[in-house]
Amino acid sequence: MATRAHAWIRGVRGRSRFLVICLLLSQWGVLPPSPAPVAAAVSVPWFAASIDTMKESMDTDAIQAQLSDTRIAATVNAIARLNPNYITVDTFWEYPSYTERWVNTIRATGRHVWFRMHPSQWEDDNGTTGIMTPSQYEQGLRAYILAHPSFFKPGDILDPCPEASNAPYWNVTYGGGWGHGAPDPGTREFNAFLRDTTNIADTTLHSLGIYGVITTVHSLNPFWYLSPHALEPATIARLRLITIDDYVDSGITNPAAAADVRLKQLTSIERRWHLPILIGEMGYPTPSQGSDATQAAVLQAEFRAMATVPYLAGVNYWAAVLASSSILAGSSGDWIQRPAAGVLAAFFTKQAQKAYLDGARYNWEQGTTQGWSGSGIVTSLATTRSLTYRGHSSLAVTMSGPGTGGIVTGKTLAALAGGSTLTTHILVPSGMGATTVQLFVVDANGKTFSSAGSNPAPAAWTGLTFTLPGLVQAPLQRLGFSFIVRGSGGVVFVDSIGDGPASG
Repeated sequence: MATRAHAWIRGVRGRSRFLVICLLLSQWGVLPPSPAPVAAAVSVPWFAASIDTMKESMDTDAIQAQLSDTRIAATVNAIARLNPNYITVDTFWEYPSYTERWVNTIRATGRHVWFRMHPSQWEDDNGTTGIMTPSQYEQGLRAYILAHPSFFKPGDILDPCPEASNAPYWNVTYGGGWGHGAPDPGTREFNAFLRDTTNIADTTLHSLGIYGVITTVHSLNPFWYLSPHALEPATIARLRLITIDDYVDSGITNPAAAADVRLKQLTSIERRWHLPILIGEMGYPTPSQGSDATQAAVLQAEFRAMATVPYLAGVNYWAAVLASSSILAGSSGDWIQRPAAGVLAAFFTKQAQKAYLDGARYNWEQGTTQGWSGSGIVTSLATTRSLTYRGHSSLAVTMSGPGTGGIVTGKTLAALAGGSTLTTHILVPSGMGATTVQLFVVDANGKTFSSAGSNPAPAAWTGLTFTLPGLVQAPLQRLGFSFIVRGSGGVVFVDSIGDGPASG
């Protein structure tokens, strides 16, 4: 965030000079020993293309400095023209009416909101003093979500505590450089805090009937992912996503060198964890203003290189305005695009096109349910753009639960017969509890054939594959899913039912 980003650029953000040494080691190929891979990194069909409003939404929080609706709209609309699918809101918790004005303006452009917010006392901002403890923060997070349910929509990103290591609590409690000797009491409490805040965000949102908000984004500087023991396997297993605020190109003016150091950084982190990487902050130039031509050339080289990275899950560009790395120039809302703005917009468009290509038999891209219907505990079916495995849309299946239910279709089943392989992806929210899913078909003779039961991991897209037995007789009469829900109800997302091997 504003003060935090500047601290990082000065080289003392969070972990002091020790962190910079770690980053330099990673860039020169001297890496800490790699843990056992969590999973093999694969192409990521989802891409968060985001631009950060921090220098306005956060830095104008004080009542006397808050921007008018017209000024907010000027910034948000200028950002929206650069093809993002997310725009951040970085306001402090103490100003919910101001947050609401930013959120509503962003939603009016059709973009999702990426929440990067915390209370002032967490980092002693806005004249606050004293130490907020992790438990106090967690209580506040729960209360904030409960008080403002209208802020959050499916598909939004809620970072439960952006740059969590920056709070004074850690240094005061465990001393400067407290992550240095990991694992130690400080890193153990920090890891628990990361997991707990994601769990609290999930359970609180679900208690309000809100599903599909992404809460596993925790922006941290790269030290946490490069240090041998700073992050615990349980934390990585809970998040399943790496989010870094990374200015590794700071001070580099040669485009090829900047692209090279960027790729080395990403490769070093992926080599350790084999998980998708989301860049929570990236901006150029830092720490001081550079020429328009250099900014455009460096970003062009970096984005060209990054477009080849299959595990890149998104980029939040820091910042839109009023920073050395601003993508827009001007003042007082009269923004014009710097030359690099076109470079950023083209990169976002290219990544979106790759992520949104879905040629599956059932992809729900046309905005209809494609003939599917529900039964049992299934109360409604609808297409949604809030969460997708691939493409623009998925099928949202609402269930009252617990109990059994199913969805089925009898249309467009041509070419399916014994030996055909069906693949699809399911996302079950964590609040639903244990859920068993089976694919099934009803063949020409009215006989039902079902896949083995699968219990998808909560809050993650799970691939399902079903090879139809040779006894299946064409033409098929039905294709469907059966569900057994043992916990509370919720919304299950189904996407990309195709013929052939599962991908991603």
